[in-house]
Amino acid sequence: MHLIRGLTGLAIIYLLFSAIQLAPMGEVAAIIASRPIFASLLALSAALTMAVLSIILKSLARTEKPDAIVIWQMVVFIPCSMVPALFVWVTPSLEQLALLVGVGLFGTATQRCLTRAYAAADAFVVVPFDFSRLIFAAVIGFLLFNEFPDIWTWVGGTIICLAILWMVKGESKETQNA
Repeated sequence: MHLIRGLTGLAIIYLLFSAIQLAPMGEVAAIIASRPIFASLLALSAALTMAVLSIILKSLARTEKPDAIVIWQMVVFIPCSMVPALFVWVTPSLEQLALLVGVGLFGTATQRCLTRAYAAADAFVVVPFDFSRLIFAAVIGFLLFNEFPDIWTWVGGTIICLAILWMVKGESKETQNA
């Protein structure tokens, strides 16, 4: 299960980077947020594999410690990422290295928090909080890449958020009735 989770997470990263090359970050985040209702583009594959990853993560969280799950993910990520990196490797500048370290630390912290959340609560409680990435991606896209989401990204993000809230409300009613 750790290998499957690690490879699934790695696939998500590759798909997300590919999608971000082809579309603005805010649009990619909006599509990813649609994983419960699925949309289109390369981000659809990332959304689908993120849904699979959520199920695997919840399953692992029942028997494994959160930090062990994160460590095993890194055990899978590092050697699998090294293979394609060898073909395109360019030594980063000090500034780029600092950014890479920052991204790595932030990503690891995010994984630790997410893993602990799945260990503590049901997926239907955890997943809606993940949709805050829409806001962060839009802000980062604007600040770093001068991208401003068009009206359809805002409309789609709003529809997705409302759909998630509606689903969570229905799930919580079912849980209370059970």
